[in-house]
Amino acid sequence: MIVDMAGFHKDLLYPPTLKVFINLLKLMQDVFCDFARNLFVINAPFIMPSIYSMVKPVLSKQTQEKITFLSSDFSKVLCENIGAENVFVKYGGILMPSGENKETGNLRMGGIAPDSMMYQSEENPFHPKETSLTKLSVSARHKKEVQISVNSPNSKLNWFFIANNDIDFYIQKDGKDVWPKFRLPTEWVPEWGSMICEDPGEYSFIFDNSYGTLFSKEVKYYIYVSNEMP
Repeated sequence: MIVDMAGFHKDLLYPPTLKVFINLLKLMQDVFCDFARNLFVINAPFIMPSIYSMVKPVLSKQTQEKITFLSSDFSKVLCENIGAENVFVKYGGILMPSGENKETGNLRMGGIAPDSMMYQSEENPFHPKETSLTKLSVSARHKKEVQISVNSPNSKLNWFFIANNDIDFYIQKDGKDVWPKFRLPTEWVPEWGSMICEDPGEYSFIFDNSYGTLFSKEVKYYIYVSNEMP
Protein backbone atom coordinates (compact mmCIF):
# COMPACT_ATOMS: atom_id res chain seq x y z
CA MET A 1 0.00 0.00 0.00
CA ILE A 2 1.30 3.45 -0.96
CA VAL A 3 0.32 6.42 1.19
CA ASP A 4 1.03 9.61 -0.75
CA MET A 5 1.11 12.62 1.58
CA ALA A 6 1.80 15.19 -1.15
CA GLY A 7 -0.11 18.41 -0.55
CA PHE A 8 -0.90 17.63 3.08
CA HIS A 9 -0.54 20.55 5.49
CA LYS A 10 -1.56 21.48 9.02
CA ASP A 11 -4.74 23.26 7.89
CA LEU A 12 -6.15 19.85 6.94
CA LEU A 13 -5.91 18.59 10.53
CA TYR A 14 -9.60 19.12 11.24
CA PRO A 15 -10.40 17.29 14.53
CA PRO A 16 -13.74 15.68 13.48
CA THR A 17 -12.17 14.38 10.26
CA LEU A 18 -9.14 13.09 12.15
CA LYS A 19 -11.47 11.24 14.52
CA VAL A 20 -13.26 9.58 11.58
CA PHE A 21 -9.93 8.57 10.04
CA ILE A 22 -8.69 7.05 13.31
CA ASN A 23 -11.94 5.11 13.75
CA LEU A 24 -11.59 3.86 10.17
CA LEU A 25 -8.08 2.60 10.94
CA LYS A 26 -9.40 0.76 13.98
CA LEU A 27 -12.17 -0.82 11.92
CA MET A 28 -9.81 -1.93 9.15
CA GLN A 29 -7.48 -3.58 11.65
CA ASP A 30 -10.37 -5.34 13.40
CA VAL A 31 -12.07 -6.60 10.25
CA PHE A 32 -9.01 -7.07 8.04
CA CYS A 33 -6.28 -8.09 10.46
CA ASP A 34 -3.62 -8.27 7.75
CA PHE A 35 -4.95 -5.76 5.22
CA ALA A 36 -1.51 -4.73 3.93
CA ARG A 37 1.83 -6.47 3.54
CA ASN A 38 3.77 -3.20 3.48
CA LEU A 39 2.80 0.44 3.87
CA PHE A 40 5.07 2.90 2.11
CA VAL A 41 4.65 6.56 3.07
CA ILE A 42 5.95 8.96 0.42
CA ASN A 43 6.12 12.76 0.09
CA ALA A 44 5.80 13.11 3.86
CA PRO A 45 5.47 16.76 4.99
CA PHE A 46 7.56 18.28 7.78
CA ILE A 47 4.68 17.82 10.24
CA MET A 48 4.60 14.06 9.61
CA PRO A 49 6.09 13.20 13.05
CA SER A 50 3.20 15.05 14.72
CA ILE A 51 0.63 13.36 12.49
CA TYR A 52 2.08 9.91 13.11
CA SER A 53 2.11 10.48 16.88
CA MET A 54 -1.68 11.02 16.74
CA VAL A 55 -2.31 7.87 14.71
CA LYS A 56 0.29 5.54 16.23
CA PRO A 57 -1.65 4.72 19.45
CA VAL A 58 -4.42 3.00 17.45
CA LEU A 59 -2.06 1.02 15.23
CA SER A 60 -1.26 -2.52 16.25
CA LYS A 61 2.39 -3.47 16.68
CA GLN A 62 2.08 -5.67 13.61
CA THR A 63 0.88 -2.73 11.50
CA GLN A 64 3.55 -0.38 12.86
CA GLU A 65 6.26 -2.81 11.80
CA LYS A 66 5.01 -2.68 8.20
CA ILE A 67 5.25 1.10 7.86
CA THR A 68 8.24 2.52 5.98
CA PHE A 69 8.81 6.23 5.45
CA LEU A 70 10.60 6.74 2.14
CA SER A 71 12.80 9.64 1.09
CA SER A 72 12.48 11.61 -2.15
CA ASP A 73 14.06 8.76 -4.17
CA PHE A 74 11.17 6.41 -3.37
CA SER A 75 10.64 5.18 -6.96
CA LYS A 76 13.35 2.52 -6.78
CA VAL A 77 12.07 1.09 -3.50
CA LEU A 78 8.48 0.97 -4.74
CA CYS A 79 9.41 -0.81 -7.97
CA GLU A 80 11.62 -3.33 -6.15
CA ASN A 81 8.93 -4.23 -3.60
CA ILE A 82 5.73 -3.90 -5.61
CA GLY A 83 6.96 -4.37 -9.16
CA ALA A 84 7.30 -1.63 -11.76
CA GLU A 85 4.29 -3.05 -13.61
CA ASN A 86 2.13 -2.29 -10.54
CA VAL A 87 3.42 1.24 -9.94
CA PHE A 88 2.02 4.22 -11.83
CA VAL A 89 4.36 6.22 -14.04
CA LYS A 90 3.74 9.13 -11.65
CA TYR A 91 5.65 7.18 -8.98
CA GLY A 92 8.40 5.85 -11.23
CA GLY A 93 6.81 2.63 -12.51
CA ILE A 94 5.52 1.63 -15.93
CA LEU A 95 1.81 1.19 -15.15
CA MET A 96 -0.29 3.42 -17.40
CA PRO A 97 -3.42 4.77 -15.68
CA SER A 98 -6.87 4.15 -17.10
CA GLY A 99 -9.76 6.48 -16.41
CA GLU A 100 -10.27 10.22 -16.30
CA ASN A 101 -7.26 10.99 -14.11
CA LYS A 102 -4.15 10.97 -16.28
CA GLU A 103 -1.83 10.32 -13.32
CA THR A 104 -3.64 7.90 -11.00
CA GLY A 105 -6.43 6.49 -13.16
CA ASN A 106 -9.50 5.48 -11.18
CA LEU A 107 -7.82 6.18 -7.84
CA ARG A 108 -9.32 9.32 -6.31
CA MET A 109 -6.70 11.53 -4.74
CA GLY A 110 -7.42 13.74 -1.74
CA GLY A 111 -6.83 17.45 -1.53
CA ILE A 112 -8.58 20.76 -1.02
CA ALA A 113 -12.20 20.73 -2.15
CA PRO A 114 -12.91 23.00 -5.13
CA ASP A 115 -14.98 26.15 -4.62
CA SER A 116 -17.83 24.58 -6.59
CA MET A 117 -18.33 22.09 -3.73
CA MET A 118 -18.38 24.74 -1.00
CA TYR A 119 -21.61 25.87 0.64
CA GLN A 120 -23.07 28.98 -0.98
CA SER A 121 -25.68 30.77 1.13
CA GLU A 122 -27.21 32.53 -1.87
CA GLU A 123 -28.04 29.15 -3.41
CA ASN A 124 -29.94 27.98 -0.31
CA PRO A 125 -33.55 29.24 -0.25
CA PHE A 126 -33.72 28.43 3.48
CA HIS A 127 -30.75 30.63 4.41
CA PRO A 128 -32.20 33.75 6.09
CA LYS A 129 -30.75 37.23 5.96
CA GLU A 130 -28.06 38.02 8.51
CA THR A 131 -30.34 40.61 10.11
CA SER A 132 -32.93 37.89 10.85
CA LEU A 133 -30.52 35.82 12.94
CA THR A 134 -30.50 35.94 16.74
CA LYS A 135 -27.18 35.47 18.50
CA LEU A 136 -26.81 33.14 21.48
CA SER A 137 -23.76 32.29 23.59
CA VAL A 138 -23.65 28.87 25.27
CA SER A 139 -20.99 28.50 27.95
CA ALA A 140 -19.05 25.30 28.51
CA ARG A 141 -20.90 22.78 30.72
CA HIS A 142 -24.17 24.62 30.08
CA LYS A 143 -27.09 24.63 27.67
CA LYS A 144 -29.54 27.24 26.45
CA GLU A 145 -33.20 26.84 25.55
CA VAL A 146 -35.26 28.85 23.09
CA GLN A 147 -39.01 28.63 23.70
CA ILE A 148 -41.32 28.73 20.68
CA SER A 149 -45.12 28.82 20.94
CA VAL A 150 -47.16 26.80 18.44
CA ASN A 151 -50.79 27.89 18.54
CA SER A 152 -52.42 25.72 15.89
CA PRO A 153 -52.29 21.95 15.33
CA ASN A 154 -50.44 20.70 12.26
CA SER A 155 -48.30 23.83 12.13
CA LYS A 156 -44.86 23.62 10.63
CA LEU A 157 -41.90 24.46 12.88
CA ASN A 158 -38.86 25.66 10.93
CA TRP A 159 -35.32 26.29 12.11
CA PHE A 160 -31.93 27.39 10.86
CA PHE A 161 -28.73 27.85 12.83
CA ILE A 162 -24.99 28.07 12.51
CA ALA A 163 -22.41 27.77 15.31
CA ASN A 164 -18.69 28.45 15.50
CA ASN A 165 -18.07 24.86 16.62
CA ASP A 166 -19.99 21.63 17.08
CA ILE A 167 -22.93 21.67 19.48
CA ASP A 168 -25.65 19.26 20.62
CA PHE A 169 -29.08 20.17 19.28
CA TYR A 170 -32.52 18.73 20.03
CA ILE A 171 -36.16 19.78 20.48
CA GLN A 172 -38.44 18.99 23.42
CA LYS A 173 -42.10 19.39 24.29
CA ASP A 174 -43.27 18.89 27.86
CA GLY A 175 -39.84 17.53 28.78
CA LYS A 176 -39.87 14.84 26.09
CA ASP A 177 -37.71 14.74 22.98
CA VAL A 178 -39.64 15.37 19.77
CA TRP A 179 -36.47 15.81 17.73
CA PRO A 180 -33.50 13.57 18.61
CA LYS A 181 -30.23 14.91 19.93
CA PHE A 182 -27.39 15.17 17.44
CA ARG A 183 -23.94 16.69 17.80
CA LEU A 184 -23.70 18.92 14.76
CA PRO A 185 -20.68 20.70 13.26
CA THR A 186 -21.89 23.76 11.36
CA GLU A 187 -18.70 25.72 10.70
CA TRP A 188 -18.85 24.91 7.00
CA VAL A 189 -22.51 24.11 6.35
CA PRO A 190 -25.35 25.45 8.54
CA GLU A 191 -28.12 23.27 9.90
CA TRP A 192 -31.74 23.72 8.87
CA GLY A 193 -34.88 21.64 9.05
CA SER A 194 -38.56 21.48 9.87
CA MET A 195 -41.18 19.31 11.55
CA ILE A 196 -44.96 19.13 11.69
CA CYS A 197 -46.36 19.83 15.16
CA GLU A 198 -49.55 17.84 15.55
CA ASP A 199 -50.14 19.33 18.99
CA PRO A 200 -49.99 23.04 19.86
CA GLY A 201 -47.99 24.16 22.87
CA GLU A 202 -44.50 25.23 23.92
CA TYR A 203 -41.54 23.72 22.09
CA SER A 204 -38.01 24.03 23.47
CA PHE A 205 -35.09 24.32 21.08
CA ILE A 206 -32.04 23.23 23.07
CA PHE A 207 -28.45 24.11 22.23
CA ASP A 208 -26.35 21.98 24.55
CA ASN A 209 -22.68 22.57 25.31
CA SER A 210 -22.64 20.46 28.48
CA TYR A 211 -19.82 18.32 27.09
CA GLY A 212 -17.61 21.37 26.58
CA THR A 213 -14.86 21.92 29.15
CA LEU A 214 -13.38 25.35 28.36
CA PHE A 215 -14.86 27.18 25.42
CA SER A 216 -18.30 28.67 24.87
CA LYS A 217 -20.17 28.22 21.58
CA GLU A 218 -21.62 31.11 19.61
CA VAL A 219 -24.90 30.25 17.88
CA LYS A 220 -26.88 32.30 15.38
CA TYR A 221 -30.41 30.99 14.85
CA TYR A 222 -33.71 31.75 13.14
CA ILE A 223 -36.86 29.87 14.18
CA TYR A 224 -40.39 30.46 12.97
CA VAL A 225 -43.78 28.78 12.71
CA SER A 226 -45.74 28.45 9.49
CA ASN A 227 -49.19 26.97 8.95
CA GLU A 228 -49.36 23.57 7.29
CA MET A 229 -52.54 22.24 5.72
CA PRO A 230 -53.86 19.08 7.46
